[in-house]
Amino acid sequence: MQNSVCKTFPLAIALLLALCGAAVAGDNANVVISLDGEHAAAGAGEQVQVPLSAAGMVGVKQFEVTLTVLPEDAFDLAATTFTPAFGFSPGVELLGDGQVKSGGATLGEAVDGDGALGVFTLTMSSSFSRDSPAEIVVSSVSLGASSLDRDVLGVAGLFIVNWAVPPPNMMPTSSLALNPAYSSIGTGAAVDGSPGEIEFSVNFTDDGAPAKGQTIAWDITNTGSRSVYLLGVGEVPSGVYVCLRNVTDADGNSVVQFDAEGNLKAAATSVDVRARTTAVNPTGDTIDLAVDFNATWAVPDPDKLMFVSQVSLNNDDKALNEVVAGPGTEIPVVLSAGGLVGVKQIAVTLEVSPADAFDLTATTFTGSDAFSLSAPAVEVSGNQVRGGAVVIDADVAVDGDSDIGTFTLVTAENFTDETEAEIVINSVSLGPSADMRDYLDVELLSRSMYLNRPDPVLVAAEPLVGNALVSGADTGAIDDDSPGEIAYSVNFTNLWGKPGEGQLILWDVYNRSAEWVSVLGIGTIPPHGSAFVRNTTDADGNSSIKVDAEVVSFLSIAASTATENAAGKALDLAIDFSAAWAAAKPLAALPLANSLSQNYPNPFNPETTIPYALSSDAVVSLTIYNIAGQVVRKLVDGEALAAGQYQAVWDGRSENGASVASGMYFYLLHAGDYVAKRKMVLLR
Repeated sequence: MQNSVCKTFPLAIALLLALCGAAVAGDNANVVISLDGEHAAAGAGEQVQVPLSAAGMVGVKQFEVTLTVLPEDAFDLAATTFTPAFGFSPGVELLGDGQVKSGGATLGEAVDGDGALGVFTLTMSSSFSRDSPAEIVVSSVSLGASSLDRDVLGVAGLFIVNWAVPPPNMMPTSSLALNPAYSSIGTGAAVDGSPGEIEFSVNFTDDGAPAKGQTIAWDITNTGSRSVYLLGVGEVPSGVYVCLRNVTDADGNSVVQFDAEGNLKAAATSVDVRARTTAVNPTGDTIDLAVDFNATWAVPDPDKLMFVSQVSLNNDDKALNEVVAGPGTEIPVVLSAGGLVGVKQIAVTLEVSPADAFDLTATTFTGSDAFSLSAPAVEVSGNQVRGGAVVIDADVAVDGDSDIGTFTLVTAENFTDETEAEIVINSVSLGPSADMRDYLDVELLSRSMYLNRPDPVLVAAEPLVGNALVSGADTGAIDDDSPGEIAYSVNFTNLWGKPGEGQLILWDVYNRSAEWVSVLGIGTIPPHGSAFVRNTTDADGNSSIKVDAEVVSFLSIAASTATENAAGKALDLAIDFSAAWAAAKPLAALPLANSLSQNYPNPFNPETTIPYALSSDAVVSLTIYNIAGQVVRKLVDGEALAAGQYQAVWDGRSENGASVASGMYFYLLHAGDYVAKRKMVLLR
């Protein structure tokens, strides 16, 4: 039967062509061929129908269509049939190399406008399975009024059998539920490796591969009785809900970290966390993905508590622990303890720095109402002084909260109001007897008194006023050292007079001009609009931003931070800057909408160009896939690009540099929320 079909086809089609009239060649050069469907599922011996349509036909009476199948052994090509939509068909001709050809003709009226051409019915081979992919390519179409008037169209229609691309997915990469211990007091807001710090993380994949730049929303609800800290961001008080948004890194990961501050008598606290995102699956449907986490910070075992929960210096009153002093000033240091259990005696050691700031030999120690019998004298050793006391009535122990004694230190004669000094609790031991004492953990003793400590300072690096030429077109949103970029920087000095790392700086940028300007790496600011940029100071105490404009523009910029001095007084520090751009250049026209254009040439060999356009700044990925949905090449991998026109070139090679086989391939563009897909054919 196969040989019969092959031999009779040329004679039959010749007869059909001779019967058709003649017209003018070229009338159908712009006809568009399309498939009424793109994919189907099939197994061994099952049939697949491939319907074809044409748009813009002019006087068409006959046509021919050639299909190419890949792989060839996936089909029983001898069983292929073709049913024309008009006229009659001579049958199907097998051309070899996985190609089949058929056509149709009419002796009646010619066909104009849009309409169907016909339906190929192909049969899968007996060895084919639903787990295997295959493709059917429309290699060529010729149509017209006669054999003398036929336009040959180069087309790249693709029909896929058993095409499957993995949908986007988000999976947890940390435990879903955690039960950590408490942190030390005062460490909750910073990542410092202290006890109680936890991490929740997810991994986002698209088309089966890690996806960079996907926005993850973290819904955080403090369900406990104490504050929880979102590390690197700030406090989440009890009962409060917040939402943090970040984007996945190059490996598709998004992470949040938490900590809860507590002491040995604090109650437990907890937090509920949900990671969520919205994505588009291969069929174009929007899907919502979410992962739920929770954590509960534990309460310490009361049986492990012995004689005290914590010790304070001057009741931890910042105003009392921040002193302005001169030479010969007496400095009272009152010590208190909370959570005493059966205590009858105490010993305390203070350490001063620098040692020569004090006359330590003049130091005295007196007990309290509860511990009224002081030790005979204060012991001095280097930069340390030691004193102690016991209860008067040996049968009565002290429980609960109580003052335990007062040191009085005297500054040296060479001390001035510009000399900085510190007094810190070095050690405390206490208990019912000399044989049964607690030597308190250093975490309970991090109490200090400071003398003459300066306030924090925020200073500006030059310039306060920046003047620049404009950048070249399309460079404004990217830090590329182009003309016109102006950098502004501030430096934060902490209470110790040293660079303050991790201080939150708020940059308020107001665009006073009628043109768009950019904060580099962040985004654009519309005319007369504002942008607020938050970042933190680096290890040297520096925070900076860089701005750029493509035309004449003027900005007002303020850098500010909220802090407090050593005595607890709130301080608002701020510095004002300005920027102006001189001679203007024409602003390049921006696309009105995101778009992905057809590659050219197509089909191609050895390389092709893929044009695309961005109407606004976006994180962009442009990826090549084979018909099995596997990633072949990443031309653009999660890059932050400014609005404008772009082109990407594919040289027909895979990610590892190997040449890929002939066939149909997809290219998929992600630009923010915009997703578009097109097809192309590589013919080697």
